Amino acid sequence: MFGLGDLSTVIAMLGSVAVTIVCIVYGIVMWNRDDNEGEEKK
Repeated sequence: MFGLGDLSTVIAMLGSVAVTIVCIVYGIVMWNRDDNEGEEKK
């Protein structure tokens, strides 16, 4: 399939793409979070 060889190679490639997408979505969601959530405000 697409010259990737074995099925385990395809699974590894898809896993890498899935993890990358999850990290990008997490970064977008957490981008504007307040960094000082546990500290007191003056």
